[in-house]
This record gives sequence, C-alpha cells and structure tokens, in this order.
Amino acid sequence: MENKEKINNVTPRQIEDRKNIKIGCLTIVILACVIVSFYYIPDIVSFFNNSMEDEIKTIVGKKNVQSVNLTGVLNQEPDFLTVQIIVRPIIDKKHAIRKFAEYVVEIAEKAEKYPNINEIRIIGYVETIDKKGNKGISRYIMFTSTKEERQNVNWKKFKDLVVVDYKNIDLIGKFE
Repeated sequence: MENKEKINNVTPRQIEDRKNIKIGCLTIVILACVIVSFYYIPDIVSFFNNSMEDEIKTIVGKKNVQSVNLTGVLNQEPDFLTVQIIVRPIIDKKHAIRKFAEYVVEIAEKAEKYPNINEIRIIGYVETIDKKGNKGISRYIMFTSTKEERQNVNWKKFKDLVVVDYKNIDLIGKFE
C-alpha cells in the first residue's frame, strides 16, 4: 500500500504542494504582467505619437513641424490628432493655401493608417515680417476633418484634384 502512494519517492501531499507552488508562481507572473502593462500604457501612446510625427516630418520637412499630438481618453488609444506646421517657402497667400492643402491631403491619408483616429486638426503657420523688419511666425489657417468626412476617399486621385484646385479640400473637411 505504501508503494502505491509513493510514486518515484513522492507522496501525494508533495505532489499537491508542488501544484500549489506552480499555481502561486503563475499568479505572481500574471499580476506582474498586468502591473507592467499599466506602467507602459503611456509608452504605447508615445509609440503612436512618434511614428505619426516621423511620417509628418517626412511630408512637410523636419524643421516645419511645430508639434504633433495624439490625444484620447485615459488608457485608450489616441483618437484625436492635432498637427501644427509651418508652411514654407511661400510666394503669396494663394500659394500658402495651396501648399497647406497639399500637406493636409498627405497628412489625412497617413492618419487613415491609424483606425482609432476619428478627428484631425491641422494648423498652418507662416513666417511673417513686421513693420520693423523682425521675423516671426503667425497662425494663418486651420483645417479640421472627421473620420466620416474622410471615408471612401481614393487618396491618389484626390491628391490630383487638390493640386488642380486646392478648394477641393473642402470635400473632406473644412478650412477655418
């Protein structure tokens, strides 16, 4: 009888203790993973922000990006994109608006790669010179667009439409 209870010199009590130790260790590992995941949520948001910022810098030029912010509800993926860019070089007001519209199309297309982004706001600044000859940067134009407005856009053909007439940008949002 004693041989049946001992398998490889291990008693049933020892087997039960080993199972409990394994379960306890697994519980500790799971809790540690949960705690670490809450710690790294800001890094996940930062990842979205950094990759989007890199793409925007490629579009408008590194020195022309003022800021890129992805925001959302706490502990969720970001759903609101705000971009501030400097439109340069420019010849006149019409050229600034046309160039800004082209940037808007490129940025809106990139935003579509992130399904969580519901709304985008792109603010364009231009370099100015005051009456005393001092250079500065002034807010010039803003564009806002929702996911619904950007639905079903053929981006390649739409880019061409905007190049021909920048006012076509109104089809996917609005200038302010």
